[in-house]
Amino acid sequence: MEPTATVSNIQAITDFAIRSPGLFMATVAFICILVFGMLFTLYKIIIYIVNHTKGFKIGDKELKMGDDSDPIQEVVKNTENIAKFNSTISAVIRESIQTGYNHCERRQRLFDSQMGKVLENFDMAQTLILDTYISNNGLNTDTAKALLNYCINKTIIHKFRDICIADRLAEKTKDGVLEMNHQFIENAFTDLRIELRRLINYSVKESSNNKSYKDEILISSVDTHRDTIKRFLVSSLEFAYDAAVSALGEVEADNKKLNNTIKQLLNIHLEGVTDNLQEEWLGSNTLPPNYVMGR
Repeated sequence: MEPTATVSNIQAITDFAIRSPGLFMATVAFICILVFGMLFTLYKIIIYIVNHTKGFKIGDKELKMGDDSDPIQEVVKNTENIAKFNSTISAVIRESIQTGYNHCERRQRLFDSQMGKVLENFDMAQTLILDTYISNNGLNTDTAKALLNYCINKTIIHKFRDICIADRLAEKTKDGVLEMNHQFIENAFTDLRIELRRLINYSVKESSNNKSYKDEILISSVDTHRDTIKRFLVSSLEFAYDAAVSALGEVEADNKKLNNTIKQLLNIHLEGVTDNLQEEWLGSNTLPPNYVMGR
C-alpha cells in the first residue's frame, strides 16, 4: 500500500472522529466487543476440544488430558509408582520364600530328631534282648541279631516313621497322642514276636541233618523284655510330641515375623495409609509335610 493512501485513511478516520465523536466511540466499542467475542468463542472451542479428548500417546505411554494435566509429569509419576510397586512385591516374595525355606529345613530337622530318638531307644532294646539271649547260652548271635533287627524295623520303626511323616502330633496333648496310638503301643510286642517267630521258622541251621533252625532262646529273650519294648515306644512317642510342639512354636514365631515384615513393607509403600489393610497375611501355622523333602 502507498504511503499517501495510508495517510489519507488515517486523516479520514481523524476527520470522522472530530465531526461525529459519539458515533466514532460507538463504532470503536462495537469493534472491541466483536473482537472480544471472537476471542472468547475461540477459547471455548479450545476448552471443548481438550475436555473431549481422552488422550494421546508418546511412545508406549498413553497420556490423559485435563485442565491441570502435565503429560511429562504424568509419565514420570507413573514410572515411579510402577518401580515402587515392583520393589514392594519383590521384597514380600523374597521374605516369604526365605521363610518357606526355613520351615522346610525345620521340618526335616524335626523328622530326623524324632527318628533318631526311636532308633536310639530300640538299638538299646535290641542290645538288652541280645544280652539276655547270650546269657542264656543262645547260639548264632549274628543270626539272632540280624533277625531281631529286621523284625524291630518292620513292626515298630516303619510304623513310627509313618506317624512322624503324618505330623499330627502337635494338634493334640501328650496324653492325646498316646491315646491315639494306643493300639500301636499295645500290639508292638505281639507283632514283633509273631514276625520273629515267622522268620525263625524259615531260617536254616547249618548242620548235618539240615533241619530248620528253631531258636526258642531268642523268643524267650524277647518275652523277657516285653515291658521294655512298650516303655521305649512310649518314650519315643513322647519325645516326638515334645519336638513337634517346639518346632511348631518356632514356625509361629517365624510367621509372626514375616507378617510384621509384610505390614511394614506395605506401610512404606502406601505411605502410612494402612487403616483398611488386614492384620494377618498368613494362614494357619503348620509345618510343611515331610514328603516334600528327602529323608
